[in-house]
Amino acid sequence: VAQADLRETTHRLELLGVPSAEIQRLDRERTVRSEVSIRAPIAGRAIMRNLTRGEVVEMTQKIFTVADLSEVWVVGKVPEKDVQFIHPEQSVEVRATAYPGRVFPGTITYISDVLDPATRTMRLRVTVPNPKKLLKPEMFASVRVYAEPEPAVAMAPVSAVQRSGESSYVFVQLDHGTFERRPVVLGPETDQVVAVLDGLRD
Repeated sequence: VAQADLRETTHRLELLGVPSAEIQRLDRERTVRSEVSIRAPIAGRAIMRNLTRGEVVEMTQKIFTVADLSEVWVVGKVPEKDVQFIHPEQSVEVRATAYPGRVFPGTITYISDVLDPATRTMRLRVTVPNPKKLLKPEMFASVRVYAEPEPAVAMAPVSAVQRSGESSYVFVQLDHGTFERRPVVLGPETDQVVAVLDGLRD
């Protein structure tokens, strides 16, 4: 029983990050020091401290938060109509409000499987290298995604498309002052342009 207790206690000390040299010293000297170093499991910066000097803390209390800020996550919400343009491992541009005009390249590393029913948006996560530590947790940023254009597909301004019920059409200029109403089949759409799959030529 004593050997089992010893093994369990040794494993708990290892899980808490106590180095093996300190465990061997405990076994050898049979004394507990009044001060014990607490080692973080990762290298990084302490971004949160939840204690004061002399305070008694419980085992379950979170006293420090350590973060590796060499890479940061940017969490974005994509409108339902733009979900079709989002793909895993896609390269994107991140623009932080704190650095106007500056672009931080990133990669989409997570895409949610469900939409938020209240906002009709899809959640995604972008991993951004942050070697100079310019990007900080809780900053506001926007994510810009460039969709691959479809070959040989005509594009029209969204404002040029007229919609009537389930049908869409545009007006094509035949000559000066003469226009023809032409039904079209639409494809993917952005804020400015829409793909016209049928009904128009360049």
